[in-house]
Amino acid sequence: MASGDDGTERWCVVTGGRGFAARHLVEKLISYNMFLVRIADMGPTISLDPHEENGTLGQALRSAQAVYVSMDLRNKDQVLKALEGAEVVFHMAAPNSSINNYQLHYSVNVEGTKNVIDACIEHKVKRLIYTSSPSVVFDGVHGILDGDESVPYPAKHNDSYSATKSEGEALVIKSNGTKGLLTCCIRPSSIFGPGDKLFVPSLVDAARAGKLKFIVGDGNNIYDFTYVENVAHAHICAERALASGGMVAEKASGQFWIDVWCRDRPLKEVFPDLYNISRSRDVSVSEVLCYGNGRIFWDLQFRRLVNDQESQSLDSCLGLIYSTKVRGVGSDKFSWKPASSRGFLVSGYYHSLSPSIVSSFPWKLLWLSKVPPRVAFFSWTAALGKILTIDNLRKRHLVILEWCYMCKRSGESVDHLLLHCPFAFEMWSMAYFITNMERMKFWEFVSVVLEGLGYERPRIKIPAFVVMPIAHMVEWAYRLLGPYGMKVPQLTPSRIRLLSCSRSFNCSKAKDLLGYAPVVPLQEGLKRTIESYSHLRAEHPPKREGPSKASIYLGKGRVADTLLWRDKKRTLTALLVLVAIYYNFIASGFTLLTTLSKLLLATSVFLFIHGILPEKVLGYTVEKIPRSRFHLSEEMSRRVALSVASSWNAAVDVLKSLSTGHDWTLFLKVVLSLLLLSLLGAVSFQSLFVIGLPVAFLAIYVYEKKEQEIDAMVMDALTLGCKLKSEIVRKFVTSKSKKDQ
Repeated sequence: MASGDDGTERWCVVTGGRGFAARHLVEKLISYNMFLVRIADMGPTISLDPHEENGTLGQALRSAQAVYVSMDLRNKDQVLKALEGAEVVFHMAAPNSSINNYQLHYSVNVEGTKNVIDACIEHKVKRLIYTSSPSVVFDGVHGILDGDESVPYPAKHNDSYSATKSEGEALVIKSNGTKGLLTCCIRPSSIFGPGDKLFVPSLVDAARAGKLKFIVGDGNNIYDFTYVENVAHAHICAERALASGGMVAEKASGQFWIDVWCRDRPLKEVFPDLYNISRSRDVSVSEVLCYGNGRIFWDLQFRRLVNDQESQSLDSCLGLIYSTKVRGVGSDKFSWKPASSRGFLVSGYYHSLSPSIVSSFPWKLLWLSKVPPRVAFFSWTAALGKILTIDNLRKRHLVILEWCYMCKRSGESVDHLLLHCPFAFEMWSMAYFITNMERMKFWEFVSVVLEGLGYERPRIKIPAFVVMPIAHMVEWAYRLLGPYGMKVPQLTPSRIRLLSCSRSFNCSKAKDLLGYAPVVPLQEGLKRTIESYSHLRAEHPPKREGPSKASIYLGKGRVADTLLWRDKKRTLTALLVLVAIYYNFIASGFTLLTTLSKLLLATSVFLFIHGILPEKVLGYTVEKIPRSRFHLSEEMSRRVALSVASSWNAAVDVLKSLSTGHDWTLFLKVVLSLLLLSLLGAVSFQSLFVIGLPVAFLAIYVYEKKEQEIDAMVMDALTLGCKLKSEIVRKFVTSKSKKDQ
């Protein structure tokens, strides 16, 4: 049970605790046994997945190590109740970023965050960690390469989610130090991993619909992706950094299992099962701590292999010590915590026993060196309340040139000095970019995920400016048809900008000040993610048996072989002949009689010249056309006559049925057929030839190759049409009934 030195329970609250990243954070907090965990979310009750029911979370809920509370961020009373008695709050709740609804985002990301901050201050919560987003510094137009925390907020954000997230972040930063509340903001970049219900499922839906064959842009845009366990780890690092007041030990000291060096109790008490099987119980921290390739490694050694129960403790232990911030310099020694640099002093011991004033601001995180004069001037004028010189003069109707003395740019105002000025932002910001520290091309990442799940990778590149008008049309259509059941489209202008721009960030600040380093490499994270989505793997349909529909419709003879490119020699010959006919007889604009005359003339000249040619010309044998080829056999004549007679009799039967006036179906078929013929008759023969030639030799061939996909798309379109029709009819009937009432 997580408790303080005085035996009181230590609680933390995770808002949006049933969200994607929040679930992983909750499990880590439970595993580390740092706090009792209060999971706050909108649902009236918590519903666990099967693996959660039998895992860490289910066990914690049954043992009261974790509890669930229903909370709406927009209801301040519910927020106050949920945060009561908490020491730490991880504020992770936010609406789906793909929903472009400003009112929803503002009510949650801004007003909800205000409620959380007010509740933290009222209940004297010590630490507030806010989950922000790198999108707060992205304008949707200009890419970001190796951006750090000095990048200011843009004048205009890419979407309402980013805009309101930046407002919420600014509120959290501004509240830092208020009545002892310490705050910081975490900006995890492009989170992925098991349990994601947005990114990977959207990719799979698009791939199944055939929409992911194209690369938007040049495909070279760089991204920073972050595995979800690393995001949870970063939140814990931030909490520990705030709890330590920003102090960083030169190197962890003392004995690994016995001394208190990474939390408020020795590790042998926290993990007794691991302590009992440790190869050396008095091993020092320096003997376990290893450095290589700029990273920290903990080399724990045991007398035997760990069992299943001990492996869970080992995971928790590793997570805890990896979240402890250490540096690879200095000697391994005991240190006096109140004055670690000078060692133990009697005066220091006296001061430690005296009542101390709790620092309300983690100044050591911010002021790492001597304060520059201009920074001191800014702080002094801010303390005196005289920083807004121009704003105060403007109230007195005195307007002077705006000029910021810190960044030498225009804009001495509240927003500029506290949000947009890069110098002021660097000083006051408690925001940290979090990445996997392994950059990757965005479309390569997408391709790895798709291929891992059995789908084709996108290959065709389309410029973003070509797709953008289509995205605007889709967004406009959604505004009209959204109330009638149209799904939220994935092809939106903001999404196109995200797909085509680079977004990479430098998280050196988090590494230096929070002690953050990824615990799961990118490739390992990709592997785990793909394995977790086995239910979304591509289901390859069985291969078609027998002839295709196109072949059956074309009669499975010479016509089918020609139009379906089975006999390429015959297909190319037919194409050349038809193209020659088009350019010589049809494109010239001749009448039908003139065209027939010219065709017969060309045929006569060809047959005459062919007839007078010798049997051999330059060594090549000339095959003569036999006269029997032009004769119509008796069998063929009888067949043609029967066909004509049958067609005539069928037409007569149709006329007889029409004359009775009872068969409405037949009447509609005849009328529609004749209307179609009249429309075709209005089109010139030249236009029909231009349209018919590509359709005959390309469209039919494509249909045969993609028969199942095209049939599925047609069925989906018909289904959507039926749904829209029924919905419109239902709305119309409902509105009519209301009017009648």
